[in-house]
This record gives sequence, C-alpha cells and structure tokens, in this order.
Amino acid sequence: MLRKRFEKHPAALAKIEARLSALESERAGRSERIEALAATVAQADPANGEKIFLSGKGACLVCHRVGETGGQIGPDLSTIGRIRSARDLYESVLFPSESIARDFDTYEIGMKSSGQVRVGLIREQTARGLELVSLSGQKEEIPHSDVTTLRRIPMSLMPMGLEQTLPAEELRDLVAWLLSRK
Repeated sequence: MLRKRFEKHPAALAKIEARLSALESERAGRSERIEALAATVAQADPANGEKIFLSGKGACLVCHRVGETGGQIGPDLSTIGRIRSARDLYESVLFPSESIARDFDTYEIGMKSSGQVRVGLIREQTARGLELVSLSGQKEEIPHSDVTTLRRIPMSLMPMGLEQTLPAEELRDLVAWLLSRK
C-alpha cells in the first residue's frame, strides 16, 4: 500500500523502501527465533512450568487465569493447549501485539466529562455504557454520553519483554506446561 501511494514521489519511496526492507528482515528474524525456541519444547519440564506459573515469577498469573488461579485481564489459559502450538505461545510472549486474541483488543476512549483518555479492554457494552478494564484490572463503566472518541489500538495490553523475566529454560518449561493444558 505504501509503495503504491508513494510511487509518484521517488525520493520518499526510496526511504520507505529502505525501511520496509529493514522491517521485513526483522520479521524474518523474529520468525526464525520463534521456530528455534519452539523446537526446544520437547526437552522441557512441564511440571516445572506449572510451578513457575503458580509462583508468579513470569508475571503471567497477574493477567491470565488457569482454572481458578490468576487474573482475568488476558485470555484464560486453562485449555490453551487445545488451540495453540508452541510457536503460537512463543509468539504471544515475545511479540504480544503480533496476534491479539479475539475480544482482547485494546481501546482508547476519550471522555467528555474529564477530557481524559482511558485505555483498556472493553469487557461489555450495555445500553448504559462501556465497561472498560484497565491493565491494573480496574473496571470502570463509562456512559455512552461521556464517550467522545473510541479507537482500537493495534497493540496488546500485554507488554513486550516479559520473556526477559525468565531464563530461557524456565520459559520453555512454562510453554510446555501451557501446551499440556487441554
């Protein structure tokens, strides 16, 4: 799309081409990294992965629920192994904004009464208004009459860099345990 729009502007197109090539190369590197990590899951210890999740060490527990344990901001992971592969799980942890689970889109809502902007997940939309859940898990009902703008943000509430909170072996064990959740 960018190439088509800038075809009449060669100087700008050259800059765009350079950036697009860099982005395409970065994306290919991401894919290779994910594939390499996913290939190591066979050597993992799922029981240790469960301990890591329950300890809160990787911070998954803050937003995600497994069974009756954990938060309810992100998707429930109780049966994640039925629908996701190791590759999918690694991608979700390493690059959370690449593929956002349905019903977990992030929204920015401008408010008439305060002039402020709120960011979070829209959990429910009723006749009265929108129920917004922030990253901290706080729920807020915003009346429709107070909404000035409503914009989907193509970015996950799950922050990047969470894999840095765990050594590679522990992340592998955690992914293996999640895969076992059927």
